[in-house]
Amino acid sequence: MSRSATEQKSELRWEWQVPGGPRVAATLDVEAAVESVFVGAQRVGRGQRGARPEGHVVPYAGELPVVVTFDANVPVCILRVDGMEISPAVWPVPTRGRVRPPPRKPFSLGLVVVGLVAIAAIAAITRVCSVFDVRGFGFTRGEAGKTTWRAPNGLFVARFPSAFAARLADGPPGSTTAVLQIRGGDDAIVLFAIPLEPGSREPWWVHKRFYPEVLAALPRATGDYEELSRNDDTSAGDSRAVVHGRLKNGKGESAKVWSTAFVHGNAGYVFAYETREGGRDDDESALRRIVDATELSALAETSPR
Repeated sequence: MSRSATEQKSELRWEWQVPGGPRVAATLDVEAAVESVFVGAQRVGRGQRGARPEGHVVPYAGELPVVVTFDANVPVCILRVDGMEISPAVWPVPTRGRVRPPPRKPFSLGLVVVGLVAIAAIAAITRVCSVFDVRGFGFTRGEAGKTTWRAPNGLFVARFPSAFAARLADGPPGSTTAVLQIRGGDDAIVLFAIPLEPGSREPWWVHKRFYPEVLAALPRATGDYEELSRNDDTSAGDSRAVVHGRLKNGKGESAKVWSTAFVHGNAGYVFAYETREGGRDDDESALRRIVDATELSALAETSPR
């Protein structure tokens, strides 16, 4: 029997390939608060969310124990083989809230005239300088063709060409999630930063905890995400967790996703970009240059005085 569209929407799914073993899947029914574990198509574990903090033991013929553990509070699921965490091949992308369109207003000839005058004024301005997308989120006018954007929590400063528009996306309390999206397209950059408790944090912990927030903010985040590779890197003295993946939207269109997660000072960062698969290398290089140009800053350096 096929599941209803409502059931499918409320279910989150992870998949792993156990080295030398079976394909394991885990699902979380958010509305019913039920967690399940499968080996192939066979369900081998089921329970109420949070009822099995020790995890679900996966039965198979291998010598090493395989355990799947669900977090009781956030949509995180981990598979461990003999205590070692295995990266999922597929994991869910959180659903973004829909923005309700503004109500339609009655047609007015006067508004049309005013609109034409405004368009003419904007056209005149663009012959002198670049157009900046100022939406009350900390924009300042910079050099021609550049926009400077300060994160509301003071943890980074982004600079990008006026061909990009910026907006804020939802995120955990205290965090900033900035989305820089090419005007008229889906290629985009997400810059995420959040204060952390004092003490060292591993970049892979930051990736695991906050990467789903970044994926949810990408314009194409309406389908499935697949991780392709991961590696450790170092940049500007910070150890970084770098991941390459593929994101498919609801239409089946694919995009390449690159991300880097790291800790700087007492803050965690995840920077990512997506670009159409099969697109020009120059497009991807331009996105990477904007990411690399992002300045990290402490709260005191950017707070108003």
